[in-house]
Amino acid sequence: MARSMQSTTRALTGTQVLGADLSLRRLALAVPRVRVTRRSLRIVLGLLWLLDGVLQLQPFMLRTRAGVADRRKFVLKKGSTGKYHFSLVAADGQVVATSPSYEYKQSALDAIEASDGRVGF
Repeated sequence: MARSMQSTTRALTGTQVLGADLSLRRLALAVPRVRVTRRSLRIVLGLLWLLDGVLQLQPFMLRTRAGVADRRKFVLKKGSTGKYHFSLVAADGQVVATSPSYEYKQSALDAIEASDGRVGF
């Protein structure tokens, strides 16, 4: 056992390191008191929750899907009423989804941008 560790143990227990029983009460008094409050419990539980979320990540969740942009496209059209709508078209040319009508072209483009990340085929 290292010399500094022996002297620390002797100082805490008041006994010799080898062959002597350690006084648990004296060791407990040497540990600084930790005040447990509702706020500290919330912080600890929040950190555990974050750690649990990170540990639940699977490798396939971190990979990007190569070629997803090649397999789909959005087609923006102006209808007979003068309003804009877009369609989601698969790689084989089949229309998968159609949007509601939008008054302005920029509104339709914003909707395409918002829905682009959520389409997962």
